Amino acid sequence: MNLGLTYDWRLDLDMNLWVAIILSLAIFIVQLILDKLRERSKRPIYYYKTEEIISETGEFANDIQIHFKQEKVARVSITRIGLANVGKEPIDQTDIKNTDHKLKVTFGNGVRILQEPRILKKSRKDIDFQVAGGDKELTLSFYLLDYRDGAVVEVVHTGNKNTKVDIGGAIIGVPKGIIERSYKHASNKVKHYHVVSGSISTALLIFVILKLAPAFVVDISGNNVSWFALLVSLLLTAGLILSIVDHAKQYLRSIPASLSLET
Repeated sequence: MNLGLTYDWRLDLDMNLWVAIILSLAIFIVQLILDKLRERSKRPIYYYKTEEIISETGEFANDIQIHFKQEKVARVSITRIGLANVGKEPIDQTDIKNTDHKLKVTFGNGVRILQEPRILKKSRKDIDFQVAGGDKELTLSFYLLDYRDGAVVEVVHTGNKNTKVDIGGAIIGVPKGIIERSYKHASNKVKHYHVVSGSISTALLIFVILKLAPAFVVDISGNNVSWFALLVSLLLTAGLILSIVDHAKQYLRSIPASLSLET
């Protein structure tokens, strides 16, 4: 007996969309809690940028002589180097295994340091960050690097813009050593913009695909549609969750804005 009731697959589809959203939010919250617990570790990073000031190259290379403090050199470059702890566990000076509790900064072969390095920025005065230089290498020392603590130093040398910089020194609790991070100057607003815009675009994609999902199912009078829609929405929202978590991790471990290499 037909009472005039008809099955509306769109209601089933919308219900599954809400189920997927609720499940995704629950998974996202659990993932954030787990990531928060894992974040409590020491995570020292370094980054640098080199600017070549002047060099004996080009059409008039044979006619140019460069002197720095009365010393003849082939080129003069400036490198800014940042060191920071982006982990929640503080790094103490005694965590550095060297006998002098200092980190060593080395440059490429044949590079000479032309003058005493200087500290451009430091997160706090209390960290007691110090830098000392020789002809070939620098040493860095500090009292304590808490979360997002660090400093930026400036070095004048004879290398070029491609000169490799390395910071070495074994630190207790950091088996992978100090990680080099590619320097890309970007404000926190830009990072937040990418996270928000990516989330919105992904959410819109989920909505559109779910609305079009019945077109891909031969039988739209039964529960095939609802299960198909639920599966698609879960897969897409899972991708969204992974994307947001990855952005959150990158932000938490990114270069602190107060320690950028810009002057």
